[in-house]
Amino acid sequence: MRIRQIVAVLAILLSGPYAQPAHADAAPAPAPALRTAAFDASGYPWPAQDGWALDGHGYWEGECTSFVAWALRHDGRPRSKWPDFLGNAWHWTGSALVTMPQPGDVAQWDAGYDGADSLGHVAYVVAANAGGTYTVDEYNWYTFHRFDTRVIAPNEPSRYLRF
Repeated sequence: MRIRQIVAVLAILLSGPYAQPAHADAAPAPAPALRTAAFDASGYPWPAQDGWALDGHGYWEGECTSFVAWALRHDGRPRSKWPDFLGNAWHWTGSALVTMPQPGDVAQWDAGYDGADSLGHVAYVVAANAGGTYTVDEYNWYTFHRFDTRVIAPNEPSRYLRF
């Protein structure tokens, strides 16, 4: 409950007179993310894998599972469980479920759910945005074995996980 109160106060402050531009002719700045992860996805070792090679942690290089497992190992956050060798994305259900994800959590789609293929999908949450959406980094959503960042609605994935 305390987190919701803090988020509500931040939303009011960010939309009030403190968020107005200094000059009348200046364009207003976009609403900042409430929380962001200090994480650099460009360090992923297989950014353009066009074939099928194992990454050493139980996943194919360039797949969403490989990227998210790598992100969880390299984001510097404490973990209660490691995501290695969990299988396809829809198998990633043994971690703590969260209703208010934060940077470092995982958005997980069941097989065939809301655009995911028959193996499911996972993405790494990098920001909880002021409008209630989340920004995720991912591989293999739009283009085969390629990186993208997108903003998703809170109910777009099947669930959110914390490792």
